[in-house]
Amino acid sequence: MSEISFRIHSLFCGIEKGQIERRKSLDISKNGVVDDYHKDRHIILLDNETYQIMNQNRDSALCMSKFYAHIIIDKRINFILNNKLSHKDKTLTVVQCGKKCHMHQGCQYYLNKYECLLSKYTYYLESESNSEINVNEEWGIK
Repeated sequence: MSEISFRIHSLFCGIEKGQIERRKSLDISKNGVVDDYHKDRHIILLDNETYQIMNQNRDSALCMSKFYAHIIIDKRINFILNNKLSHKDKTLTVVQCGKKCHMHQGCQYYLNKYECLLSKYTYYLESESNSEINVNEEWGIK
């Protein structure tokens, strides 16, 4: 394990438009989270602190009504592009750092001059193989 490690705090899967389900594990593949409504190749990671702050502002942050992360980790880490996140034989690669901001679509959070943490601390991951991610697993950077 690397010097930088983190624990999986919680996991979510989109089951229908506008509905997410908290899970104890997620099946992932090269095509993203298996059974996720969005059918997107990306697996979205966010730290718990950012998640809590943005969730408290759900009514004013436009993207929070549309956005959710699949993986919430226990602490904030500044990952960089192409970081390899690993646990045992599982590997996820960081393919995008930050989320596009909806500032020009009427986001009240932005209009009130708050810094959108999602644009800084959201990470998009991809998997090269099929595996299962579980709550409480300890991961590191390869």
